[in-house]
Amino acid sequence: MTEGVLREAGDWARPQMYTVSPFERTMFVGSKLALPFDKPWFPLLDHADLVLMQHADRTLASPVWVPSDQAERRATIAELGTENFMRFSTDLVFFGRSARLEAMMAAWYEEWLRWKLGWDLALMRAIHRCPVRIAPIRRLAR
Repeated sequence: MTEGVLREAGDWARPQMYTVSPFERTMFVGSKLALPFDKPWFPLLDHADLVLMQHADRTLASPVWVPSDQAERRATIAELGTENFMRFSTDLVFFGRSARLEAMMAAWYEEWLRWKLGWDLALMRAIHRCPVRIAPIRRLAR
C-alpha cells in the first residue's frame, strides 16, 4: 500500500506514527477531527517532508494555554530561543518516508517522553533539533 490513513490509538501513538505506519505516504487524523476529503493534500508531499495544520494558538506567544502545559511551554521557549515559533497541530499530519523525516520523528518521540504532556510542544522541539521541509495548511474546523 502506498497511501493510507491512521487514526489515533493512545497517547504514545502520535509521536510514534512514523514507526507504526505501513504506508509510504500516511495521513494521521486525531480522533476529534473530521475532514473534508476533497482536499489534495497527499501531492504536497512531493515538495515537503510533512504537511501540518496550523494550531489555533499560532505560536508559543499566544496567551491561551492549558495550565498543565505552562512549564513545558516555558522550557520549549528557552530551548528554541524564541516564542515566535510556528505552532502546528498534531491533529492532522501527512508524511512520507525519508531519512531526514525518520530522524525528526524519532526526535519527536524522545521529546514527548521528556514531559508526556504536549504532542505539539514536543513536535516543535523535534523540528528545531532535526529540521524538515513543512507544507503548512490552515486550521480546519473540528
